[in-house]
Amino acid sequence: MPSANTALFFLGLLVLGLLLEPLADRARVPRSVVLVPLGFLASEIATRVFAVELGIRWHNLGVFISHFIVPSLVFESALRLDMEMLRRNAFAVSMLAFPLMLVAAAMVAVISYTGIDHPQGFPWVVALLAGAILSSTEMTGMFSLLIRSGAAERTVWTLEGESIFNDTASVLLFSLILSLALQDSSAIGAPDVAMDFCRLFFGGLAVGGAGGFLLRLVWRRLPGTNSFGVLSIVCAYGVFVLAQDVLQVSGALAVLVAGLVLCSRLPHHGDEHEFPAALWTFMAQFAGSLVFLLAGVSITPAMFADQWLAMIIGAAAVLLSRSGVVFLILGPASHLPGVERITLRDQVMLTWGSVRGSMTMALALSLPLALPSWYTLQSLVYGAVLFSLFAQATTVSRLGGCLYGECNRR
Repeated sequence: MPSANTALFFLGLLVLGLLLEPLADRARVPRSVVLVPLGFLASEIATRVFAVELGIRWHNLGVFISHFIVPSLVFESALRLDMEMLRRNAFAVSMLAFPLMLVAAAMVAVISYTGIDHPQGFPWVVALLAGAILSSTEMTGMFSLLIRSGAAERTVWTLEGESIFNDTASVLLFSLILSLALQDSSAIGAPDVAMDFCRLFFGGLAVGGAGGFLLRLVWRRLPGTNSFGVLSIVCAYGVFVLAQDVLQVSGALAVLVAGLVLCSRLPHHGDEHEFPAALWTFMAQFAGSLVFLLAGVSITPAMFADQWLAMIIGAAAVLLSRSGVVFLILGPASHLPGVERITLRDQVMLTWGSVRGSMTMALALSLPLALPSWYTLQSLVYGAVLFSLFAQATTVSRLGGCLYGECNRR
């Protein structure tokens, strides 16, 4: 169990994060840009200056990440889904969230495997795991930045829709590949992989659909904002545990489907909408803040000294794969008959505005120590996320102004 020092340490960091939030707002950057350095500096001071043992261990952290962080982020995504905006941007969202996500994941795997160039220490299955983790995009904290940058509404909602669906898809892909990585790969065949995928995918769909439907029936008998608040918590965490731990299917997919079913009749205005939206916005922000603080705490100076190449490869792999799927596939595909064209400046924003964030960090933090090269993989992911936060997120407003505003009019 984490010690009292650990609890007090993170509670104090959460308060400091709140105090620093206005700084992030004035700088027009996501809060995560402040939280990661805060976690890093605080942990270095606590451990090196005051010799405080924080008591952070993987067996505690992994369960916390998988059973609190992941359901919180996925359910909040289901709640904020705007079906009208999804319908209007269905082509781009469906392409980016599903087939192009797999293409990007494969490209990240190839670049990572080739760049690390150590087949024994960094085998193909670990490279594929890197692709799965880094295929998740982030819009928490980015939505308002993109709107204020002057980015086209269509581009912003495309990124929003993509992040809602590929969070779940990346968790499903991560679960599938991780199970393979922890087994004897020589004893695994293509039929086994296909069966595992079908079990995770269709099982998650079934559990989520049934759970969401049953909870919606209960809500009809117990209407009201408080009832929905309780049922939404049961939906997010209860459905996840039932799917993931009891039935051994995809918990993330079950939560997404259950959330969509439960929230499908939720009004878009009034107390019945505002209360659940506020509740789950808070839950997602709380979960995201903890993830980025944990990421900062888990970063060490030795990582930059020993794993600098892996960190650079991670950042380059994400940027190159995203550029490839947007400029070489999505852009040309938008010229097909009946499809609204995606302009070059929209493609630039879809590339640079696609950052990696809380779900990516959550998956990296949940890597088991039994995984070969887990430290190299975690460093690779950290490099990609740090580049996203400190290079992309901090400049996206200026880029949007140049593409859609002042620079474009000069």
